[in-house]
Amino acid sequence: MKSRLCMMCFVWQRFIKLNDHLTTYLVHKIQGYEKHAEVDAGEKILEAKLGVGEDRKLASQMLKVVNNQNIHQDQIRPKCYAIIKKDNFDEFTNKLAEPEVNNKKYEWEYYSKEHNAIKTNLRSTFMAIDFSCGNNHHLNNAINFIKKLMLSKDKMDDRLASEVPTDFISTAQLKYITYKGSVKFTQGSKDDDHDVKFVNIKRYEVMLYRSLAQTIKSGSTFISDSVNYRHLEDDLISLERWNKDKAKILNELSDCLNLKSIVELLQEKEIELESLYKMVNARIKSKENKEIKINENNLSWTLPYKRAEDKANNPFYQDIETKSISKVIDYTAKHTGFFDSFTHILNKGSKSKAQPDYLKAYFVAQGTSIGNKRIAESSDVSLENLKNIAGKFIRIDSMIDASDQIINKTAQLPIFNNYNLSDYGIHASLDGQKLETRYQTVQSRYSTKYFGYGKGVVSYSLIANHLPVNTKIIGANEHESHYVLDIVYNNTSDLNITSVSGDMHSINRVNFALMNLFGYDFMPRFTQLNMKAEKNLVAFNKPSEYSELLIKPSSQVNKQLIIDEWDNILRILASLALKETGPKYHHQKIIIIFKEKPYVKGTYRV
Repeated sequence: MKSRLCMMCFVWQRFIKLNDHLTTYLVHKIQGYEKHAEVDAGEKILEAKLGVGEDRKLASQMLKVVNNQNIHQDQIRPKCYAIIKKDNFDEFTNKLAEPEVNNKKYEWEYYSKEHNAIKTNLRSTFMAIDFSCGNNHHLNNAINFIKKLMLSKDKMDDRLASEVPTDFISTAQLKYITYKGSVKFTQGSKDDDHDVKFVNIKRYEVMLYRSLAQTIKSGSTFISDSVNYRHLEDDLISLERWNKDKAKILNELSDCLNLKSIVELLQEKEIELESLYKMVNARIKSKENKEIKINENNLSWTLPYKRAEDKANNPFYQDIETKSISKVIDYTAKHTGFFDSFTHILNKGSKSKAQPDYLKAYFVAQGTSIGNKRIAESSDVSLENLKNIAGKFIRIDSMIDASDQIINKTAQLPIFNNYNLSDYGIHASLDGQKLETRYQTVQSRYSTKYFGYGKGVVSYSLIANHLPVNTKIIGANEHESHYVLDIVYNNTSDLNITSVSGDMHSINRVNFALMNLFGYDFMPRFTQLNMKAEKNLVAFNKPSEYSELLIKPSSQVNKQLIIDEWDNILRILASLALKETGPKYHHQKIIIIFKEKPYVKGTYRV
């Protein structure tokens, strides 16, 4: 029974993960087609302006007919009408006189031309995903209509506009989806032709895909059976449980969350912020702060960055004996016992243990990117033994446990505290390393900047006093800022990190508030600090009260909004702290729906 339950849980986890990948693929492909359509439309507009293309060739043929002395005058018009139909002649000449530069028209011509490819790549994925559009009933109706049509035996032919739900399409786009045609209506014994509006069902399908991609990215369309794309409410503590056990939940989280009353917390922040504005500006004015460069003409400032000089290595290190990696691993294992973390995957019922020499060979092979095959060729450990180690003893959990043992023992050394950058505790840093993948994986992505024509991933690491405390492998297309709280809060070692730095990729709208409320000081490195300060600094008073200061706020904190939404903010924080789902997923959803939900804006304002 237990094994069946484990299998069902595994299948469910794989199912929702597959839905994530399918949705990511759908959005990515649609965005790709949109970019190609824009490029194609730009080329068509350029051709129209320069007078090149098919129309110019046809005009050239007609001019040759006119100039041909062997063609009788009475035959000129018929021959020209053979090239361009008489009914289309006026439209053709007008088009030559005033080239059409409607990029939307050309984009939709591209979608029509590429419809077979779009259908092949996206239709099966679209049919496999169960979309939920919330209160957007118009889009829901369109999804149900097109899915029903695809499942039926009817051909995907154009339909009368009255039969197709088009309310989700804007008026500006609708004119490219619909066209007028004639239909015969029989009244008695007489047949009459009536002009009616039709929907180009191929373009309608593309329009639906584009709308879905847009609403998925904006956070108004959800996929319930997924991780990344389900509704934020599905990830939070249920309202029923929150209202019933809020005090108990918050009491359990008092060690990791700042749970002061919001009024008290805001008062502290206001006093601190006002004091900093006065102190910082006073130090600049008195020239005590010599790093700030002031432009007296327009009262602006900059922070020049001085390039550090390259320094020679300390001669001390030349006297240290060089040791092989094998001996370093042996010494570390002797004092930490981290080899014991690599237990057999079956755990119970298996008496076999990992041989230290095989483990060392495997670590060197993977850590230096040499690979198992080359290590086996150059050592007395066979390839079969290395495969046996990888399959039976190497797991994420065992690697984390072994790393924690090494980190914890290292932190107990007297020299460890000498690496602290400050007197307030351990200051860690975050950064991502781009790694090209040998094999194509779900997470690997193209990036010409980092991988050329290849694919790769990002190893996002938390480093404290030169120790890799935590690492996550993320896609090269994912924003590193979504993982800041996740990677710091989920540190499983005994290190008590007090502050964290990162580059510009670690910054987003909510990280400052979330890190502060979880008890961490977030100190990212800003480029163009003066421009960022000018646009993003806030204060509790009106900005006009700081007009005489050099460094001043540009907007005012909405205290009442924060107070009104504090209960909802606490619910988000508690859900993150309980680790019911990864903070990374909350990050994405919080940022996406930032403009739509008051309590999310309140989180940002904190």
